[in-house]
Amino acid sequence: MKLVGAGQQQMRHPLFDASGTITTGGTPQLVLARAQSRSFLAIQNNSSAGLLFEFGSARATCTISGGAVSGFTITNSGFNFTKPPLVRFMGGGAPPGTNNYLGLNQPNGYAPSNPATAIATLSGGSVNAITLTNPGSGYVCAPFVFLANSDLDPYGCATPSATVGILLPTASGAYMFNGTCCPTDSISVYGGTTGQAFSVKWMT
Repeated sequence: MKLVGAGQQQMRHPLFDASGTITTGGTPQLVLARAQSRSFLAIQNNSSAGLLFEFGSARATCTISGGAVSGFTITNSGFNFTKPPLVRFMGGGAPPGTNNYLGLNQPNGYAPSNPATAIATLSGGSVNAITLTNPGSGYVCAPFVFLANSDLDPYGCATPSATVGILLPTASGAYMFNGTCCPTDSISVYGGTTGQAFSVKWMT
């Protein structure tokens, strides 16, 4: 099977365009809600000042105590959520008989047999708290906390700001994905000045 748009295969689907301008300077705005699979995505800054973009859902980290998850820090509360995102814990355990814990706090790390569970809550469209429903056991390092939009909510997105996000420098700064690495998450943009122009185009 060949990826859409790959060599020797005609592109049959049109180019989709979510380009626009900053509607209110200093306020993040949603550019693209969660979309179907796409094979090419290009984001470009067409203005004379920097823009910052974000992808995906809100973000958080956790701490452990006695091999169990004990607390959370919300590092990006996101905005525009209509349903609380799902909370998943990945990695943090250790394979039996090993003392090498390198990389175990990553999403593909070894997980314990009793992983933690939790739920997120919202306030004003942003994640304001994460509550443990099971602290889990067997953790040797803090697991990766993955927040994923509910299937009923394609609009919630991480919040970009003047210091947070992927920076696209002035005039023609571009960020591109091609092939199977194209994200399908929601995309948001931040610009300090009303009217800053950007283009967001993708192929499906």
